[in-house]
Amino acid sequence: RLLGNLVAPAAFTPNGDGSNDQALFAFDLLQLTDAAPLDLTIHDLAGRPVATRTKSAEGSGRFGFEWDGRDDSGLIVAPGIYLYRIAVDAGKGEDAQAGTIGVAY
Repeated sequence: RLLGNLVAPAAFTPNGDGSNDQALFAFDLLQLTDAAPLDLTIHDLAGRPVATRTKSAEGSGRFGFEWDGRDDSGLIVAPGIYLYRIAVDAGKGEDAQAGTIGVAY
């Protein structure tokens, strides 16, 4: 396993009131010795991609992605349940973890 200790909120409220406006997906990267791309993808329940975030990791450690509840065009998504997937693609293969997150106003 390359991904471990994933912590993601069950729900958040991106309504601009300054409280719980962003979701933080935090995780450990394990056994990573070279740079590797990290991807967060958010899908609606129909499987359509809603938002993507990408970054690079230079080695093992604690990493995270923030999601502000906006789609890739910058619009706030509708309230509901969304699917997320966090993946790392290292030289020894890909590892991914997935789950659900609720968006409420």
